[in-house]
Amino acid sequence: MSVALIWIIIGVLLILSELLLTSVIAVFLGIGAIVTGLLLNWGLIDSSAS
Repeated sequence: MSVALIWIIIGVLLILSELLLTSVIAVFLGIGAIVTGLLLNWGLIDSSAS
């Protein structure tokens, strides 16, 4: 499983958690995670995990 896919899955889970928990912050964190996953997938940013 790639790092980009993990970021996208976490983002979707955060956005879905908004249905149960009504904190608006989870939506913005989810959007940020999805954007990070997409940028990693497209090769625009590099994973610095070593």
